[in-house]
Amino acid sequence: MKVFKPPKRLVELGLVLQYDKEHQPIFNLVERIYINQERGLVMQKNNTYEQPETIETKIQKVLIEIKVNRWKPEKEIQYVYHYQ
Repeated sequence: MKVFKPPKRLVELGLVLQYDKEHQPIFNLVERIYINQERGLVMQKNNTYEQPETIETKIQKVLIEIKVNRWKPEKEIQYVYHYQ
């Protein structure tokens, strides 16, 4: 059985969106759209997308906050691999 390990960036983007949802809003609607656009591309194995600098800075700050506080989401995202 093949085990699917999601790319690190996909996990990070999912975490920042979950953190944003479970805490005070950090990202506005447009920023969340940009993050989800990148998630979609990463799922398609396209790693060429670059966030605008302001959004990437916020993403990195949230990732640091998650690590420092050892925060875990209420429910982890389940990534499923589909054979083709």
